[in-house]
Amino acid sequence: MGLISDKKMLPTIIFEILWKYTDEDHYLSQDELVNKVLEVYQPKESTSDESNKRLIVSDLNSLSDYLLDIQKYGYSSSGMLIETVSLKDRFESGNIKGYHLINRPFNDVDIRMLCDSVLFSPGMTDEHAREMNSKIVMLASENFKNVYQYIHTCNLVQKTENPDVIENIEVIGKAIEKKRRVVFIYRGKEVNYNPYYLVVYSGRYYCIGNHEGYDYLSHYRLDRMKSCKFVDEKVRDIASISDGMYQGKFSIENYIRMHPRLQ
Repeated sequence: MGLISDKKMLPTIIFEILWKYTDEDHYLSQDELVNKVLEVYQPKESTSDESNKRLIVSDLNSLSDYLLDIQKYGYSSSGMLIETVSLKDRFESGNIKGYHLINRPFNDVDIRMLCDSVLFSPGMTDEHAREMNSKIVMLASENFKNVYQYIHTCNLVQKTENPDVIENIEVIGKAIEKKRRVVFIYRGKEVNYNPYYLVVYSGRYYCIGNHEGYDYLSHYRLDRMKSCKFVDEKVRDIASISDGMYQGKFSIENYIRMHPRLQ
């Protein structure tokens, strides 16, 4: 990040520093916080260190009040707050204040489980899994990253090599929302398809739908699809399919029970 001189950016800089370096168990003293903020915030005018410190502490208090207000009025479900603690046990002289973020949206266990879920998912490529986990880890503080770097994984899951799987999810999801058909290549053949449901089963993504021109439901693995495209033509009403799967209300659970080994 480059140096910033705009005072309007101070609350954002302070929040980013707290997000990056603090959590329930890790604090920054007031001086540590000020020094880290000043690594980014460099005012143009020649102000003293003490005046900069007062300005940063003032914005810190305003930011803390703001987080309290958005929780009070129901604009935040996580309840994330800036907590002030006494660090007199860390320092011999004076009542030194420390600050940290509490009630972060995801704790270290949550993030660890999210990362593991991505690593163990066969429905995405190794490259996309690495990219996804790099984004997930950004939800944590540096303290989590320091531990995370020492965890090594052995790839025991055979992942797909098709990089289009995430784009296929987006295209088919849009088609289901708009009630429109899709066309894709599956094992060398073009498929004209009415998509109804996206399902995750045994770590892979599937679409349940209907072949255009046929009277039964079928399913396809998204990581085996190529060139999936949205077609601006309305899908067939699932209630008109008479293969016995639709009886008043379609049930994904019943479909999977009748197809225990989705391929």
